[in-house]
Amino acid sequence: MKKLLSLCLVLGLSACFPDKDTPTGPAPSPGSLLVLNEGNFQWGNASITSYDLKEGNASVGDVFSSANGRPLGDVLQSALLIDNSYWLVINNSGKIEVVDQTTFKSQKTLSQLGSPRYLCKISPDEVALSDLYSDSLSFLNIHSGAINSRVHIEGWMEQMVLVKDQLWVTNPNSRKIYQVSPDTKQLTDSLPVGFGSFSVYADKAERLWIATRGNKDLGIPSMIHCMDPLSKSFLFSEEIGTEIIQDFFVDSQDRVYYLFENKLFRFDAQAPAIPSTPLYEGSAGNLYAVEYHAGKIFLSDAIDFIQRGNVLVLDDSGKLLDMFQAGRIPNGFLFIP
Repeated sequence: MKKLLSLCLVLGLSACFPDKDTPTGPAPSPGSLLVLNEGNFQWGNASITSYDLKEGNASVGDVFSSANGRPLGDVLQSALLIDNSYWLVINNSGKIEVVDQTTFKSQKTLSQLGSPRYLCKISPDEVALSDLYSDSLSFLNIHSGAINSRVHIEGWMEQMVLVKDQLWVTNPNSRKIYQVSPDTKQLTDSLPVGFGSFSVYADKAERLWIATRGNKDLGIPSMIHCMDPLSKSFLFSEEIGTEIIQDFFVDSQDRVYYLFENKLFRFDAQAPAIPSTPLYEGSAGNLYAVEYHAGKIFLSDAIDFIQRGNVLVLDDSGKLLDMFQAGRIPNGFLFIP
Protein backbone atom coordinates (compact mmCIF):
# COMPACT_ATOMS: atom_id res chain seq x y z
CA MET A 1 0.00 0.00 0.00
CA LYS A 2 2.80 2.45 0.86
CA LYS A 3 4.51 1.75 -2.48
CA LEU A 4 1.23 2.29 -4.33
CA LEU A 5 0.61 5.57 -2.50
CA SER A 6 4.14 6.77 -3.33
CA LEU A 7 3.60 5.89 -6.99
CA CYS A 8 0.33 7.85 -7.03
CA LEU A 9 2.08 10.87 -5.53
CA VAL A 10 4.85 10.74 -8.12
CA LEU A 11 2.36 10.37 -10.99
CA GLY A 12 0.33 13.25 -9.63
CA LEU A 13 3.41 15.46 -9.40
CA SER A 14 4.39 14.55 -12.96
CA ALA A 15 0.95 15.65 -14.13
CA CYS A 16 1.41 19.02 -12.42
CA PHE A 17 4.77 19.54 -14.11
CA PRO A 18 4.54 18.11 -17.65
CA ASP A 19 7.60 16.96 -19.59
CA LYS A 20 9.30 20.06 -20.99
CA ASP A 21 12.40 18.40 -22.43
CA THR A 22 13.70 19.73 -25.71
CA PRO A 23 16.07 17.92 -28.09
CA THR A 24 19.76 18.49 -27.48
CA GLY A 25 21.07 20.90 -30.10
CA PRO A 26 23.51 23.77 -29.55
CA ALA A 27 25.66 23.84 -26.45
CA PRO A 28 23.96 25.18 -23.29
CA SER A 29 23.56 28.95 -23.21
CA PRO A 30 24.96 31.28 -20.52
CA GLY A 31 22.83 31.22 -17.40
CA SER A 32 21.92 27.56 -17.79
CA LEU A 33 22.15 24.86 -15.14
CA LEU A 34 24.26 21.77 -15.80
CA VAL A 35 23.21 18.57 -14.04
CA LEU A 36 26.02 16.06 -13.52
CA ASN A 37 24.61 12.57 -13.98
CA GLU A 38 26.86 9.97 -12.39
CA GLY A 39 25.41 7.07 -14.36
CA ASN A 40 25.40 3.41 -13.33
CA PHE A 41 28.67 1.82 -12.23
CA GLN A 42 30.27 -0.09 -15.14
CA TRP A 43 27.46 0.85 -17.54
CA GLY A 44 29.42 3.72 -19.14
CA ASN A 45 26.36 5.98 -19.21
CA ALA A 46 27.55 9.10 -17.37
CA SER A 47 25.98 12.22 -18.87
CA ILE A 48 25.27 15.93 -18.49
CA THR A 49 21.80 17.47 -18.71
CA SER A 50 21.33 21.19 -19.34
CA TYR A 51 18.39 23.21 -18.01
CA ASP A 52 17.53 26.70 -19.25
CA LEU A 53 16.80 28.67 -16.08
CA LYS A 54 14.83 31.34 -17.99
CA GLU A 55 12.70 29.11 -20.20
CA GLY A 56 12.45 26.11 -17.87
CA ASN A 57 13.45 23.60 -20.56
CA ALA A 58 15.74 20.61 -20.06
CA SER A 59 17.82 18.96 -22.77
CA VAL A 60 17.12 15.45 -23.98
CA GLY A 61 20.25 13.32 -24.08
CA ASP A 62 23.80 14.10 -23.07
CA VAL A 63 25.35 17.51 -23.70
CA PHE A 64 28.84 15.97 -23.92
CA SER A 65 28.03 13.22 -26.43
CA SER A 66 26.00 15.66 -28.51
CA ALA A 67 29.05 17.91 -28.83
CA ASN A 68 31.67 15.17 -29.25
CA GLY A 69 29.95 12.19 -30.85
CA ARG A 70 31.09 9.76 -28.15
CA PRO A 71 30.07 8.78 -24.61
CA LEU A 72 31.41 10.69 -21.63
CA GLY A 73 32.47 7.58 -19.70
CA ASP A 74 31.80 5.54 -16.58
CA VAL A 75 30.70 7.44 -13.42
CA LEU A 76 30.83 11.24 -13.61
CA GLN A 77 31.94 12.04 -10.07
CA SER A 78 32.40 15.82 -10.13
CA ALA A 79 33.27 18.83 -12.28
CA LEU A 80 35.00 22.18 -11.91
CA LEU A 81 35.17 25.29 -14.09
CA ILE A 82 38.84 26.21 -14.52
CA ASP A 83 39.51 29.35 -16.55
CA ASN A 84 37.36 28.79 -19.67
CA SER A 85 37.10 25.00 -19.49
CA TYR A 86 35.06 22.45 -17.58
CA TRP A 87 37.11 19.67 -16.03
CA LEU A 88 34.86 16.60 -15.83
CA VAL A 89 36.11 13.92 -13.42
CA ILE A 90 35.11 10.44 -14.66
CA ASN A 91 35.82 8.20 -11.69
CA ASN A 92 35.54 4.64 -13.00
CA SER A 93 37.11 5.56 -16.34
CA GLY A 94 40.15 6.91 -14.49
CA LYS A 95 40.19 10.12 -16.51
CA ILE A 96 39.36 13.81 -16.69
CA GLU A 97 37.67 15.23 -19.78
CA VAL A 98 38.54 18.89 -20.34
CA VAL A 99 35.91 20.62 -22.49
CA ASP A 100 35.40 24.12 -23.83
CA GLN A 101 33.06 26.15 -21.63
CA THR A 102 31.06 27.47 -24.60
CA THR A 103 30.94 24.62 -27.12
CA PHE A 104 31.50 21.63 -24.82
CA LYS A 105 33.94 20.27 -27.40
CA SER A 106 36.69 18.13 -25.89
CA GLN A 107 40.03 19.93 -25.58
CA LYS A 108 42.00 17.12 -24.00
CA THR A 109 41.59 13.90 -22.05
CA LEU A 110 43.77 13.23 -19.01
CA SER A 111 43.89 9.46 -18.60
CA GLN A 112 45.39 6.78 -16.33
CA LEU A 113 44.52 8.80 -13.22
CA GLY A 114 43.54 5.86 -11.03
CA SER A 115 40.16 6.49 -9.39
CA PRO A 116 39.81 10.32 -9.40
CA ARG A 117 37.16 12.01 -7.26
CA TYR A 118 37.30 15.81 -6.77
CA LEU A 119 39.30 18.83 -7.92
CA CYS A 120 40.33 22.00 -6.08
CA LYS A 121 42.18 24.85 -7.79
CA ILE A 122 45.09 25.93 -5.59
CA SER A 123 46.89 28.41 -7.88
CA PRO A 124 46.61 29.84 -11.41
CA ASP A 125 48.71 26.93 -12.65
CA GLU A 126 47.83 24.01 -10.41
CA VAL A 127 44.90 21.91 -9.24
CA ALA A 128 44.64 19.27 -6.50
CA LEU A 129 42.95 15.94 -7.31
CA SER A 130 41.63 13.49 -4.72
CA ASP A 131 41.49 9.73 -5.29
CA LEU A 132 39.62 6.71 -3.98
CA TYR A 133 42.36 4.08 -3.84
CA SER A 134 45.83 5.61 -4.30
CA ASP A 135 46.48 6.70 -0.67
CA SER A 136 47.58 10.04 -2.08
CA LEU A 137 46.59 13.50 -3.20
CA SER A 138 47.85 14.54 -6.66
CA PHE A 139 48.76 17.99 -7.95
CA LEU A 140 48.26 18.59 -11.68
CA ASN A 141 49.56 21.30 -13.96
CA ILE A 142 46.48 23.03 -15.36
CA HIS A 143 48.06 23.80 -18.73
CA SER A 144 49.71 20.46 -19.52
CA GLY A 145 47.59 18.14 -17.38
CA ALA A 146 50.74 16.46 -16.07
CA ILE A 147 51.00 15.33 -12.43
CA ASN A 148 53.60 17.55 -10.76
CA SER A 149 53.69 15.82 -7.38
CA ARG A 150 51.80 13.70 -4.86
CA VAL A 151 51.23 13.80 -1.10
CA HIS A 152 50.90 10.45 0.65
CA ILE A 153 47.79 10.25 2.86
CA GLU A 154 46.38 6.92 3.99
CA GLY A 155 42.90 6.13 2.74
CA TRP A 156 40.22 7.54 0.50
CA MET A 157 40.53 11.27 -0.27
CA GLU A 158 37.28 13.11 -1.07
CA GLN A 159 36.15 16.76 -1.17
CA MET A 160 38.57 19.63 -0.48
CA VAL A 161 38.61 23.37 0.11
CA LEU A 162 41.40 25.97 0.00
CA VAL A 163 41.24 28.41 2.95
CA LYS A 164 43.90 30.88 4.10
CA ASP A 165 46.48 29.29 1.78
CA GLN A 166 45.92 25.84 3.26
CA LEU A 167 44.20 22.87 1.64
CA TRP A 168 41.76 20.92 3.80
CA VAL A 169 40.98 17.38 2.65
CA THR A 170 38.22 15.01 3.80
CA ASN A 171 38.61 11.24 4.19
CA PRO A 172 35.49 9.00 4.37
CA ASN A 173 37.48 6.07 5.77
CA SER A 174 39.05 7.86 8.72
CA ARG A 175 38.12 9.95 11.74
CA LYS A 176 40.16 12.95 10.59
CA ILE A 177 40.36 15.88 8.23
CA TYR A 178 43.78 16.65 6.77
CA GLN A 179 45.70 19.91 6.33
CA VAL A 180 48.07 20.08 3.35
CA SER A 181 50.40 22.91 2.36
CA PRO A 182 49.88 23.76 -1.33
CA ASP A 183 53.33 25.37 -1.41
CA THR A 184 55.46 22.60 0.08
CA LYS A 185 53.12 19.74 -0.92
CA GLN A 186 53.41 18.34 2.60
CA LEU A 187 50.84 16.97 5.02
CA THR A 188 51.04 19.45 7.91
CA ASP A 189 48.29 18.34 10.30
CA SER A 190 45.32 16.04 10.85
CA LEU A 191 42.42 16.78 13.17
CA PRO A 192 39.78 14.42 14.60
CA VAL A 193 36.27 15.20 13.37
CA GLY A 194 34.45 11.89 13.75
CA PHE A 195 34.30 9.00 11.34
CA GLY A 196 33.62 9.51 7.65
CA SER A 197 34.35 13.12 6.70
CA PHE A 198 33.24 13.62 3.10
CA SER A 199 32.37 17.28 2.51
CA VAL A 200 33.93 20.60 3.52
CA TYR A 201 33.09 24.24 2.71
CA ALA A 202 34.24 27.67 3.82
CA ASP A 203 31.77 30.38 4.83
CA LYS A 204 32.19 34.14 4.38
CA ALA A 205 34.32 34.35 7.54
CA GLU A 206 36.55 31.56 6.16
CA ARG A 207 35.48 29.12 8.83
CA LEU A 208 35.37 25.47 7.83
CA TRP A 209 32.09 23.57 7.74
CA ILE A 210 32.66 19.81 7.78
CA ALA A 211 30.16 16.96 7.38
CA THR A 212 30.79 13.36 8.41
CA ARG A 213 28.70 10.28 7.65
CA GLY A 214 29.62 8.16 10.65
CA ASN A 215 29.08 4.40 10.55
CA LYS A 216 25.62 3.04 11.28
CA ASP A 217 26.81 -0.54 11.84
CA LEU A 218 29.27 0.64 14.49
CA GLY A 219 26.81 3.08 16.04
CA ILE A 220 28.86 6.14 15.03
CA PRO A 221 26.56 9.10 14.21
CA SER A 222 26.75 11.55 11.33
CA MET A 223 27.99 14.97 12.44
CA ILE A 224 28.33 18.60 11.32
CA HIS A 225 31.21 20.75 12.58
CA CYS A 226 32.35 24.35 12.25
CA MET A 227 36.06 24.96 12.81
CA ASP A 228 38.37 27.97 12.88
CA PRO A 229 41.20 26.97 10.50
CA LEU A 230 43.76 29.19 12.27
CA SER A 231 43.18 28.27 15.91
CA LYS A 232 41.87 24.81 14.90
CA SER A 233 39.20 25.13 17.56
CA PHE A 234 35.69 23.80 17.01
CA LEU A 235 32.99 26.46 17.17
CA PHE A 236 30.07 24.12 16.55
CA SER A 237 29.70 20.33 16.65
CA GLU A 238 26.41 18.46 16.54
CA GLU A 239 25.35 14.88 16.00
CA ILE A 240 22.72 14.50 13.27
CA GLY A 241 21.72 10.86 13.66
CA THR A 242 22.67 7.28 12.89
CA GLU A 243 21.73 7.47 9.20
CA ILE A 244 24.19 9.04 6.77
CA ILE A 245 24.13 12.64 5.60
CA GLN A 246 23.54 12.17 1.88
CA ASP A 247 24.74 15.61 0.75
CA PHE A 248 26.01 18.82 2.33
CA PHE A 249 26.34 22.37 1.02
CA VAL A 250 26.99 25.95 2.22
CA ASP A 251 25.55 28.70 0.02
CA SER A 252 26.77 32.25 -0.66
CA GLN A 253 24.47 33.59 2.06
CA ASP A 254 26.11 31.46 4.76
CA ARG A 255 23.29 28.97 5.01
CA VAL A 256 24.07 25.31 5.63
CA TYR A 257 22.06 22.65 3.77
CA TYR A 258 22.08 18.91 4.32
CA LEU A 259 20.09 15.91 3.11
CA PHE A 260 19.19 13.42 5.81
CA GLU A 261 16.60 10.62 5.81
CA ASN A 262 15.25 11.84 2.44
CA LYS A 263 14.63 15.32 3.83
CA LEU A 264 16.26 18.69 3.21
CA PHE A 265 17.34 20.72 6.24
CA ARG A 266 18.84 24.22 6.41
CA PHE A 267 20.22 26.50 9.12
CA ASP A 268 22.08 29.80 9.41
CA ALA A 269 25.86 29.44 9.70
CA GLN A 270 26.01 32.66 11.76
CA ALA A 271 23.59 31.31 14.37
CA PRO A 272 23.93 27.54 13.98
CA ALA A 273 21.30 25.22 15.40
CA ILE A 274 20.14 21.88 14.05
CA PRO A 275 16.54 22.37 12.83
CA SER A 276 13.78 20.13 14.15
CA THR A 277 11.68 20.31 10.98
CA PRO A 278 12.84 19.93 7.37
CA LEU A 279 12.67 22.62 4.71
CA TYR A 280 11.48 19.98 2.24
CA GLU A 281 10.57 16.32 2.60
CA GLY A 282 10.73 13.83 -0.27
CA SER A 283 7.55 11.78 -0.59
CA ALA A 284 9.31 9.04 -2.57
CA GLY A 285 12.58 8.29 -4.31
CA ASN A 286 16.04 9.18 -3.02
CA LEU A 287 17.08 12.81 -2.57
CA TYR A 288 20.72 12.77 -3.61
CA ALA A 289 22.25 16.24 -4.13
CA VAL A 290 21.46 19.85 -3.23
CA GLU A 291 22.55 23.23 -4.59
CA TYR A 292 21.38 26.85 -4.27
CA HIS A 293 21.49 29.51 -6.97
CA ALA A 294 19.78 32.88 -7.53
CA GLY A 295 16.98 32.38 -5.03
CA LYS A 296 16.22 28.79 -5.96
CA ILE A 297 17.11 25.43 -4.43
CA PHE A 298 17.92 22.51 -6.72
CA LEU A 299 17.45 18.96 -5.45
CA SER A 300 18.24 15.80 -7.35
CA ASP A 301 16.27 12.60 -6.89
CA ALA A 302 18.06 9.40 -7.93
CA ILE A 303 14.73 7.48 -7.62
CA ASP A 304 15.83 3.80 -7.74
CA PHE A 305 19.42 4.41 -8.96
CA ILE A 306 18.64 2.61 -12.24
CA GLN A 307 16.18 4.73 -14.21
CA ARG A 308 16.72 8.37 -15.11
CA GLY A 309 16.49 10.69 -12.13
CA ASN A 310 14.68 13.97 -11.58
CA VAL A 311 15.67 17.46 -10.50
CA LEU A 312 13.30 19.40 -8.25
CA VAL A 313 13.35 23.20 -8.30
CA LEU A 314 12.25 24.84 -5.03
CA ASP A 315 11.84 28.47 -4.04
CA ASP A 316 13.79 29.82 -1.08
CA SER A 317 11.07 28.74 1.35
CA GLY A 318 11.14 25.13 0.11
CA LYS A 319 8.01 25.29 -2.08
CA LEU A 320 8.18 23.09 -5.18
CA LEU A 321 8.20 25.19 -8.36
CA ASP A 322 9.23 22.78 -11.09
CA MET A 323 10.58 19.33 -11.82
CA PHE A 324 12.43 17.95 -14.84
CA GLN A 325 14.06 14.70 -15.85
CA ALA A 326 17.84 14.37 -15.83
CA GLY A 327 20.10 11.37 -16.49
CA ARG A 328 20.81 8.39 -14.27
CA ILE A 329 21.85 9.22 -10.68
CA PRO A 330 22.11 13.04 -10.86
CA ASN A 331 24.77 13.82 -8.25
CA GLY A 332 25.69 17.48 -8.66
CA PHE A 333 25.18 20.83 -10.37
CA LEU A 334 27.13 23.56 -12.14
CA PHE A 335 25.86 26.95 -13.29
CA ILE A 336 27.12 28.43 -16.56
CA PRO A 337 28.22 32.04 -15.92
